[in-house]
Amino acid sequence: MCFPDFRKALAGGRAALLVVSATFATAPALAEDAIFDVSLRGIKGGSLTLSAVESNGQYAATGLAQTTGLVGAIARFRYTAKVRGSVRGGRYRPAAYSETEHTSRRDSTSTITYRNGVPVVVSGREGRKPRPWDIDPARQGDAVDPLTALHLTLRAVPESEVCRLSVFVFDGHRRSKVSLSQPKRSETGYTCKGEYRRVSGYKPADMEERTSFPFTVEMAPAGGGKFHPVKITSASLYGTVTMNRR
Repeated sequence: MCFPDFRKALAGGRAALLVVSATFATAPALAEDAIFDVSLRGIKGGSLTLSAVESNGQYAATGLAQTTGLVGAIARFRYTAKVRGSVRGGRYRPAAYSETEHTSRRDSTSTITYRNGVPVVVSGREGRKPRPWDIDPARQGDAVDPLTALHLTLRAVPESEVCRLSVFVFDGHRRSKVSLSQPKRSETGYTCKGEYRRVSGYKPADMEERTSFPFTVEMAPAGGGKFHPVKITSASLYGTVTMNRR
């Protein structure tokens, strides 16, 4: 995983997106696919796949993050998710988000349903005792789901929008923020300074341990005057994580 706590990506893949894009009707759909190899401390151990489509003011995304190879045999992890929503004036508003997580220890599924971008139903919390650090989903209308945030981070953007991102994220329990800034020209494109920040909904021990996780994004030409991430290097509690686009 590139950003600590920042959930992974999704499943279903291209077939699901084609079904969704067919319902978007008249305007040509803007579709993007991205596959990244994920390494921890220089050891390749996972992959991240993200597919997204936008058309007629609507968007949908699916993807998958999982451990692979020897790492996968030792520590099984598979995270799938999907989201659909609307885009108005550059603002992304999720309408429905779902995720499934399989690990060596447990399996879990949760969903978030939105009304006008505000979470109104969050499943997967049933039977969970309230905790002092819990936050109210109804007050997270300015935040997007983890998958939408991932799409906004990894998508191709015009040169004028390179390294320009500031978005709050709500995963059903916790609130965080992802930002990109300080574009710097490089030989192959641009380099961005990024930060993943824990905001609220975390255990006090987690907040005391660390709240800010910096990362660097290398952007390269994607065609049509746009740029997309080709390499992301992130600090984590377990060492440096690197994501390289295939």
